[in-house]
Amino acid sequence: MHRIILTIFIAALSTVQLFSQQINGIILNDENNKPIPDANISIINSNKGTVSNEKGGFAINYSEKDISELLISCLGFESIRLKLFRESAKNTLTIKLQPTTIQLNPT
Repeated sequence: MHRIILTIFIAALSTVQLFSQQINGIILNDENNKPIPDANISIINSNKGTVSNEKGGFAINYSEKDISELLISCLGFESIRLKLFRESAKNTLTIKLQPTTIQLNPT
């Protein structure tokens, strides 16, 4: 009985891995092409997201039903929405963010 349950469990995990894919990319400053660390990358209409590393790189796991559009944001840069197609998810994405100024109200 334990072998049957273990076999079913392993088969279920294998199926999840089979349909799970990964998007890889790098976030760069559009003005100087320097990497942007700590940028937020999320799949719109899902609970999946990640943060870019110190070299601007990121990887985010998704399933076919999840993927349609990414939201990329970082303090000091304009946020962008990036519509994805199956072909774009197969390549390493290079995403450039425009710097923006934030004016604080003096008190």
